[in-house]
Amino acid sequence: MLPRTLTFRLAVSNVMMAIVTGAAVSWGTERAAVEQFHRASRDHLRELAATMTDRLDRSMFERQQDITLLASLSTLRDARVTVTERETLLNALKAQQGTYAWIGYATPGGRVQAATGGLLRGADVHGRPWHQAGLQAPYAGDVHDAALLAGLLPRGDTPLRFVDLAAPIRDDQGRVTGVLGAHLTWSWADDTRRSLLRQTDQTDMLILSKDHAVLLGPPDLLGQTLKLGVLTHPGAQPSAVTWPDGRTYLTAVSASTGHQSYPGLGWTVVARQDMRATDATAQTFRTQVLLCALTVTLLFALVGVWRAYVIAAPLRRLTRAARQLDAGDEHVHLPHLTDYTEVELLSRTLAQTVSTLEARVHARTQALSVATTHAQVLADLSRTSMQPLSPDDVAQQACALLSDPLSLDWAGLAHVHGDRIEQDTTWTREDVQPLTDTRRVLPRGTGLAWQVVDRKEAHFIDDYAAQPGAVPEFVRWGARSSAFIPIAPDHSDAHILIVARRDQHTWTPEERTLLTAAGHVLSVAFERHAHQTYLARAALEDRLTGLGNRRAFDTDLDVILAASLRHEHPVAVLILDLNGLKHVNDTHGHDRGDAMLRAFARALQDAFRASDRVYRLGGDEYAVLLTHAQTETQDVLLRRVRAAEQLTHAAGFPDISASCGAAFYPEERQSGRDLVRLADQRMYSDKRSHTSR
Repeated sequence: MLPRTLTFRLAVSNVMMAIVTGAAVSWGTERAAVEQFHRASRDHLRELAATMTDRLDRSMFERQQDITLLASLSTLRDARVTVTERETLLNALKAQQGTYAWIGYATPGGRVQAATGGLLRGADVHGRPWHQAGLQAPYAGDVHDAALLAGLLPRGDTPLRFVDLAAPIRDDQGRVTGVLGAHLTWSWADDTRRSLLRQTDQTDMLILSKDHAVLLGPPDLLGQTLKLGVLTHPGAQPSAVTWPDGRTYLTAVSASTGHQSYPGLGWTVVARQDMRATDATAQTFRTQVLLCALTVTLLFALVGVWRAYVIAAPLRRLTRAARQLDAGDEHVHLPHLTDYTEVELLSRTLAQTVSTLEARVHARTQALSVATTHAQVLADLSRTSMQPLSPDDVAQQACALLSDPLSLDWAGLAHVHGDRIEQDTTWTREDVQPLTDTRRVLPRGTGLAWQVVDRKEAHFIDDYAAQPGAVPEFVRWGARSSAFIPIAPDHSDAHILIVARRDQHTWTPEERTLLTAAGHVLSVAFERHAHQTYLARAALEDRLTGLGNRRAFDTDLDVILAASLRHEHPVAVLILDLNGLKHVNDTHGHDRGDAMLRAFARALQDAFRASDRVYRLGGDEYAVLLTHAQTETQDVLLRRVRAAEQLTHAAGFPDISASCGAAFYPEERQSGRDLVRLADQRMYSDKRSHTSR
C-alpha cells in the first residue's frame, strides 16, 4: 500500500508536474522546431528555384546582348571586311564565352560566310528558325537537338542540345546585310544547376519547357512531359507532390518571366527534395529534443522531491506532536500550530477551499462538456466536407449541425453577382416563424453583406437591430444577433453564409470558430463543385481550338440521330481534312501550324449556321453535324466549306485547302458509324482528287 503522507504526495505531485510540464514543453518545442525546419526547407526550395530562374534569365539576357552588340560592330557590318577577319572576331568571342558552341555570319539568303572554327562555312541555313527570325529582330529560340552541327562537334555521353540566338546585321542605311547566329550549349544550364546544388546534394533541380517537357533534370525524366498540378501555380508555397516515380517530393516551382529586353522562353524551374530525406532529418532532430526534454524532466523531478520534503517538514513536526499527545506523552513540546483556534480556522479554511475547488471543477466540467460538443460538431462538419454533396446540401447539413450549439434560428446563403447579392433562405428552425420573403436581391451598398464582400472577413454582430445597414424586414422578423461568413472571398464566384438568432447575446470565440469552420466546409464544397464542372467541360473540349473533341462528336451524333428518328428530320455528317498542314509544320514550325488549325476552326464556325455543330476530331481532321440537311443541299455544304477556306486565306493562310465528304441520314445510312464511314470515304476520294490536280 502506498504511503499517504503529505511528503509523499507532494513528491509525487512535483514529479508528475515535472513530467507533464516536460512533456508539454518538449511537445511544443519539438512541433515548433520541426515546423521551423520544414518552413526553412520550403523557403530554401523556393529561393533555390527563384535563384535558378533568375540566373537563367540573366544569362540569356547577357548572351542576347552579346550577339546584338556583336552584330553592330563594323567588322560584321562593313562589306569590305574579309571572311578571315570576321572569323577572327567570332572565334575571339567564342573563346571568351565558353557557353557558345558555334557562332556564324550568314547572308540574307541563308548562306554561312564566316563561322567559328570554319564549321558550316558555305552551308545553307535559310530554313532554320533562327535565320528567318534573325532577319527581323533579335531572336532567342528554345532548346533543341543539334542538327547540322551534330556530326561536326565533339559529343559526350549525351546528345548535343542548343539554345539559338540571332540578330540582324544592318548597314548604315538600315538595310539587313546578314544575320549573326549563335548556338549556346545547353550544358551551361546544367553547370548553373550544379553550382547551386553543390551544397544541397539531397535536392533535384529540373528545367521544363513551355509545355512542361523536361529539358534538364534526372535522366529518367528527360524528354517527359510532366502533368503536375503544382506547375499551374508557379511561385506558390512549396508543397508535397507525388511524382511519376511514386515518391513524394517537397516541390517548389518558379516560372521564367525574362529579364529587361529578353522576354523569356516560358521555361519553368522546379526544385524538389525527397520527403523521406526531409522526414529522416526531422526525426533525428525530434529524437534529440526528446532526449534533452527527458533529462530536464528528470532533473526537475529530483528538485521536486527535495522541495516536497522541505515544505512538509513543519507539518511533520505537528504530526509527531499529535501522535505523542495521543500516546499520552505529557512532556511533548507543542509547536505554535497546536493552538486549537488556529486549527479550527485552518479546518474551516480548508473546507471553504475544498468547496471553492469543487465549484471550479464543476464549472470546468461544464466548459469541458461545451468544448466536447463543439469538437463533435467540428468533426461532423469535417465529415460533411468529405461527402459528395452539392453546396446547397452541404449548407443544409452544416446549419442543422450548428443549430443547437449556436442556438440558431435562421440561416441563408448569398451569392455575389457583380453589383448585386442574391440571398436565399437555406434553413429555418422548425419552431420559428419563417421569413415571408425567402429570396432577396441586394444592390451594392444595401445591407451589411456588402461590408463582408469589401473587407473579405467575417462580421459578427451582437446587436443587429442597432446596425445602420440592418434590413428592416429582418429586424421585424426578430433578428437580434447575426453573423456573416465569407465563402471563397478571393474568387469571382464568392458566397456569404448568413445566420441569425432571435435572442441577443454576444458571439463567443468558440461560436465564431464553429461558424468559420462551417465557412471553410462550404468553401471546399463550392471548390469541389467548380472543379467537377470544369472537368466535365474539359473532357468534351479540344484544347487547341475550343471546339468539341471526338468524344463530344460521338456523343452528340448519337443524340442527334435519336432526335432525328423521333422527330423525322434529316441529318448530315460532314468530314473535312486540311491539305498541307505537314508542309506548314515542316516549313514554318508547329506554332504556325497550330495557328492555322485555330483559324480554320473559327472559319468553319463563321461559314456554317449557328445551329450546326463543329468539331475537331484530331490532327487536321474536322467534322460538322447538320440538322435539316438533305442530299439536295450537298452543293450548299460544299459552298460553305469553300467559304471557310476563303476566310482562312484572309486570316493569313493563303495556301490552305480542305478535302470534304458528306453523308446523309436517313437517305444513305441508318447508323452513326455507317454515316461517318461513308463521309470519310468520300473525303478521301476528294483528297485524292486534290492530289491529282
